[in-house]
This record gives sequence, C-alpha cells and structure tokens, in this order.
Amino acid sequence: MKTVYCPVKKGRINGTDCMIVCDVADNMVKETVLPEGIIWNENQQKECLNCKYHYATEPDEDVLDN
Repeated sequence: MKTVYCPVKKGRINGTDCMIVCDVADNMVKETVLPEGIIWNENQQKECLNCKYHYATEPDEDVLDN
C-alpha cells in the first residue's frame, strides 16, 4: 500500500487515513473519527493544512512510497 509521511501522525500514513485527517483539519468531520493514535489539537490542524499532501487526490507516483 502506498503511503506518505504525515506530520500529524509523525509517521507514514495511507491515503484513506490521510483523507480522514484532512477532513478533520478542514472541520468537515469531528476529531472522533481520527485513526487510532492521533492526538488532535490546533497545532496538529495547522500541520495538516500546511502539509504538501493535504488533499493531494492524485499525487505523482514519484511522490508516494510503496
């Protein structure tokens, strides 16, 4: 499965979990849906909003790692 580095998780994250974190950062869903182990606060929200992968729906293949 392809993953990217997530500054919120401080580790690798798959596309599904990344999208959930993005939705929380954009206040579309509540933080209760976050993947296990992610602690949410205002700093985490800023990290996500500034992440180069924030809502990268179709990133270039060379951006993702296997």
